Amino acid sequence: MHSSSLVRRRRGSIMPVLALLIVAMCGFVAISVEISTIAMVKVQCQNAADTSAIAGARALDGSSGNNVSGSQTIATTAASSNYALGANTSSQVAMVNFASTEITYTPGTYHYDNASQMFYPAYSLQSGENYNLVKTVVSRPIKNAFFSVDAGSNGSSVTPTIVATAVAAHRPRDVAVVLDFSGSMNNESDLWNCESYLGYLIGTSNNTDTINPKFGHYSSSSNALVSTTGYPGGSSNVTHSVDGMDPLVNSYFATLSSASTSVPAFTAAPSSYMTLPQGDVPVYNNNSGSGTYAETANNIFGTSYTTSIPKNSQADLFENGGVASASQGSNNLATAGYTHLYAAKVPSLPSGANQLGVKGFSGYTLGPAYWGKTFFQWPPDPRPDYDWRHLYFIDSNTHAGVTNNTTLWNSSGAWNNPSSSSNGFQINYKAILNWIKNVGPNPFPSTLIAGGVT
Repeated sequence: MHSSSLVRRRRGSIMPVLALLIVAMCGFVAISVEISTIAMVKVQCQNAADTSAIAGARALDGSSGNNVSGSQTIATTAASSNYALGANTSSQVAMVNFASTEITYTPGTYHYDNASQMFYPAYSLQSGENYNLVKTVVSRPIKNAFFSVDAGSNGSSVTPTIVATAVAAHRPRDVAVVLDFSGSMNNESDLWNCESYLGYLIGTSNNTDTINPKFGHYSSSSNALVSTTGYPGGSSNVTHSVDGMDPLVNSYFATLSSASTSVPAFTAAPSSYMTLPQGDVPVYNNNSGSGTYAETANNIFGTSYTTSIPKNSQADLFENGGVASASQGSNNLATAGYTHLYAAKVPSLPSGANQLGVKGFSGYTLGPAYWGKTFFQWPPDPRPDYDWRHLYFIDSNTHAGVTNNTTLWNSSGAWNNPSSSSNGFQINYKAILNWIKNVGPNPFPSTLIAGGVT
């Protein structure tokens, strides 16, 4: 037996579903168009705000009132020259210029907050501030005139407004005009003539300050610390007034305030330090304790110092603590060097004191006025802990402190240049900076301010 069934076809049954989908699709299309419209108008408003703020900020100047009214006119004109999608006079959707009612102009200042150490826009001026900032707000109402339904909660029409804000400022800059006190103008900051055009005067003093060291090797009549040829390279006013110009040293401060007394950064040492400095005082001829300062080691120990050192001689006591050679036994460096000289001088001071009665070897000598301090003593103390050659210069070959004079000076007694060669030396800047800060008085304040700059 054979049977079959007929299937009834339902033509057009998809149409109701399609109709529903078309409604939903139209809604999504409308939303997409509206969102893109809003995004486009937002960009157009932002362009207008940016242009307006920049143009307005550029118009602010340093005149009385900072040209605020002129800045507002320029900012408004710049914004109104831009277009955005909106309704024209016929209420039709079109590209329309921004009206003045759609532009809000606010001047301000780029204010620095000391607490946060940051700049931020401020729209009320504080004392001493000028307008240097413009904020522009540009708005554009857009009525949905395309596909979507635009209604409020009560069914009323809603017109959204697009708002864009821009802030432009002249960011503060620290500007200083540095006055050149070189020979090309009025004064010279070099204490030493070193310019090639000076010819035979190269290597001579350009200092006219008569307060200068006159102790130790500085006591030589040939030290030439003071210029005797006028001002060949320009009048140097580093430490004292010259040609009506104040000393440069007076332009530095530890504190600087317009409301209170400023504290100078540097204080002149007593002029008596010209002949009797603070710290380690150079010794006299034959270590006599008075008379003429010794300029060389031979002045202290006699001419035999450079050729031989007899046991228990003054030179031996200075170099070895009483032992002229290693074969004669262990030396006694604790009593050698300047400890021996200061204790042995006549008239004697308390044991182990220098010529100012300071116990032990100070490791510095402080000169008069603004000459500052030095670690240079001649001859150098033979003890490694006190030998400034060993402490502040590094042998390029051994990478230890220098102990050989020929490493530092040539046969004429002139300084060699620092070098990385096997017979050269390097300057131990770290040790020298530590010496400046921690050995003897620190010549620098904790805060150093350069003042007198216009």
